[in-house]
Formats: sequence, C-alpha cells, structure tokens
Amino acid sequence: MNNARHYAYMKDCIELSRRSLERGQAPFATIIVQENQVIASAMNNAANIPSEHAEVLALNLAMKKVGGKLQGATLYTNCEPCPMCAFMIREYGIETVVYAIPSPFMGGHSKYKILEDKELDTFDNFFAPSPTVIAGFMESEAMQVFRTFTPLWMFGSHAKREQRLRELCLQTMHSDAFQGQYSLLLPTLQLTEDEVLQAYANYDMNVFAYDNSIYGSLSLRFALFLHYFLQGSWHQVRQKTVLEYLNEIHAERIADMGFGAPTQYLFDYVLQQKKSAILVDFYDSAFAFAKVALALRDGGYQRYIAMEKLDMNEHAFPSGQDCYLFQDSLEHVRAPKTYLMKVVQEVARGTYFIFSLPIGPLIPSHTMSWASLEEILQWLEDCGLTIIRAEKSWLNPEVDLFVADSSLFHWGLILARK
Repeated sequence: MNNARHYAYMKDCIELSRRSLERGQAPFATIIVQENQVIASAMNNAANIPSEHAEVLALNLAMKKVGGKLQGATLYTNCEPCPMCAFMIREYGIETVVYAIPSPFMGGHSKYKILEDKELDTFDNFFAPSPTVIAGFMESEAMQVFRTFTPLWMFGSHAKREQRLRELCLQTMHSDAFQGQYSLLLPTLQLTEDEVLQAYANYDMNVFAYDNSIYGSLSLRFALFLHYFLQGSWHQVRQKTVLEYLNEIHAERIADMGFGAPTQYLFDYVLQQKKSAILVDFYDSAFAFAKVALALRDGGYQRYIAMEKLDMNEHAFPSGQDCYLFQDSLEHVRAPKTYLMKVVQEVARGTYFIFSLPIGPLIPSHTMSWASLEEILQWLEDCGLTIIRAEKSWLNPEVDLFVADSSLFHWGLILARK
C-alpha cells in the first residue's frame, strides 16, 4: 500500500482519536483495512473497561466480520500498541502495523519488541509471522490531538482535575514547612494567591500542552517552587538524591544549569557548609523569584550563591566549577548532546556532573527523550563521562499529577565524572 493510502487512513484514525477524547476517553483509535476496505474501526474504552483498548476492540470487530484470521490486513493506530495489543496483533494475523506516536516506555514494538519477535514465529499455531511495522507515520499530526489530552478518568472531569491540583497547591502553600519560611513570598513578589494557583494548575494539567515559553512567568516560578515542598512527590526524591551525591563528592563550586527555582541543596549544602554555587538560567523570572526566596531564608546568601544569565542554546556555561548540576534542564536545550559534549570537552578532568533526566515519551517542551535508564547511561558515556552512580525515581500517582498514567514517565538520577 502506498503512502497516499497510509496517509488517508491515518488521517481518519487521528480524527477518530479526537472523537475519543471528546467522549471523555483517552485519545486512542484504531482502523483496520483489508483489500483496500475498512473492515473495522474503534475508539478507546479503557476508562470504562481497562482492557478495551482501541486495538482490542477493532481486532475483535474485524475477526467477527471476516470470520477468521486477518491475513493481509493493515492496522492503523495513532499511538504505538501496548504489549497486550501487540500480542493480539500477532495472534490475529495482521500483516502491517502503522502507528504515529511512539511509546518508548510501554510500547509493544519499541520497548518490548513483541511485534518483531522472531521466536513467536516458531509458534505458528498461535502467532502469525512478524508484521511489517511503519513507526512514527504522521507523528506530528497525531500529537496535535494528543497534546490536548487531559486524563479525565483520574478525576471524572477537567474541572475536578483542576480542583484537585488547586487543593494540592493550597495545602502545600499553607503547610507549616512552607509558611514558616516563605509567608512573605506572595506580597514581596506582588503576586496573588489565585495567580499562583492558576499557574500551578496550568503547569500540571497537561505536560503535552505547552512549550518552554511558559517558564517566563513569575507565578510559574512560584508554582515550581511549591512542587519541591509537595510531600511524597518525586521532586522530593530528586532533591534528597542530589544532596546525597553532593555530600559524597564534597563539591566546592557548583554550577546549577537551568536551575528553575531554588532547591533544597542550596540551603542544606551550599549555605550550611559554606560552599559556592552559580545559578544559571535564561529567563529573568528565574532570577527575580530566586533572589526573593533566598533572601527570606538567608539575607547573606550572596556570599555563597551567585546568578548568571546564560543561554545553553548558545553553548554557554560558567567555567571553573567542580560540579555541573542539570536538574531536568538538559532536555530543554536545542541540541543536548552537542552542548553536553562541549561542556565535557572544556572542563577539567575530574569534574563531576549530576543529572536528572526523564524516561518516557517526548513532550513539546523537551527536545530529547530516553526510553530507559540504560539508554541514558550509554548516551552520557558517549558524551565522554564515566558513570559513578545511577538510580531511578518514580512518580507518586497521588501527588505527581502532571500525566494521566504515572507509569508513562520516570527519571534517571545519575552521578558522573569526566
């Protein structure tokens, strides 16, 4: 089948995924074509019955229609089939699979290799030969729908989800831990509580819906800072791990690249142990917020903490540091590998690097994604680094609500050295 036919069927599939979203389901859809005729189509129904993925429903409909295996058929789906659906595709005899959006964390093709597993071919009583797979076909078009995806099944509706996020924000903002030190943040920054609540909700409603321009907002910086106080969140795990790494290597001079908002190591390591840190960012909002937050904790913070506006897209970085810290910032750079290789090449041997890097699907504010911790480690080694420690950090589905399915993302926390 030529690309024009693929385009027409995938276009219909993407439109079907949009309708699925409008019905309150996740935006997944499947169309099955045999002999140039659509023999089945289906939208996701997993919010009602978890096993009723679009592929499952379409495959069952197609089998009933033709009365047997689906030899010669092509299956179109806007997102890579999961392992369950991939096994069904093999069992039902689909000849070609065309999908738009890869799912590197849970895909039955890119992650678990079920669609291309030749060992299954030997069980010919159960599985058909490996299908031809066309991956990433019309991915950008499919993402236009997927980026508007709000996980309705978690809280029943868009409004209820936003309400839950506002509750978490308020609980954190009025907690003893936060109020004891930062009660003057709002009036000093001339922000209203509602502005921060809205920024918090906007940031967490859907990571597929915004790009890096969101970081220019001062209220967004406040919302980021609140995340670091969210009890049980992956942000707290990350902060604890970074602090452990710094204490292990006894770093004296730290460059926090794309720092976003002040994190705990600045207080419990830099200020407490009288080390030095340079906070690097591109957005003025980061510095405006940090100056107030740091001053409320320690009026003399400038003796140990400096700030420098640099653009990592222009390959800029402060020289002469013995540790470079990338807390979920490197993946925002236009060319992450080129940039990191330049930094590694120019710093002194023995310089340490600490990374927090996402594992999961690519989102609009990122320029790169990784499918596994092993892939991250190989990538860092290719950039000229030696891995010292590495571990995973998982989302807490009770409070880390910026994705519908908490299993979609986790993070690699890595200590490395040149």
